[in-house]
Amino acid sequence: MMIEKIFADGPESGAKKIFLCCVLGFALLFAWCTYKVMATPVPGPVLPAADTMQPLVVPEKASVEDSSIITSRPLFWRGRQLLAVEPEKEIAPAQVAAADLDKIKLLGIYGGGVLVSGLKDQTRLVLGEKLGDWKLHRLGHGYAEFSRLGEYKSIYIEQPDVSAITTASQAEFDPEA
Repeated sequence: MMIEKIFADGPESGAKKIFLCCVLGFALLFAWCTYKVMATPVPGPVLPAADTMQPLVVPEKASVEDSSIITSRPLFWRGRQLLAVEPEKEIAPAQVAAADLDKIKLLGIYGGGVLVSGLKDQTRLVLGEKLGDWKLHRLGHGYAEFSRLGEYKSIYIEQPDVSAITTASQAEFDPEA
């Protein structure tokens, strides 16, 4: 009776047929997996090879005379000291006068610091670090601000003149020229 209802034609009979096929498919899959798990034999233990079960044979033993050199020396003695490490030499910070801050060139800004040149070589500074009397106070978009005794001075990154580059590149691609 029930099978006749399922396979009877009607608006819901297609969905019922698909559902019945899915249930039967899952039941068959479950039965096959259960059979494979139960029918698979459990592997036996693998015994180690016979030569690995033999203890390691030491060909000769160390003599007492050989170890006397080591045992005769004391572990701790009066003259023993820690290794003396020479302290690192501190590099003196670059001295920059008030007028010399204009000679400093800002090369770049990175997270928490700047890269400047104009002294003997390039120098990295982090926020709060001093360059002579000037302290790196604040970083902005394209500039760094230094402070000294309430005086503030900003140094900007030099931007290349792009107008000459732009006009030259436009002249190359201008079809009327």
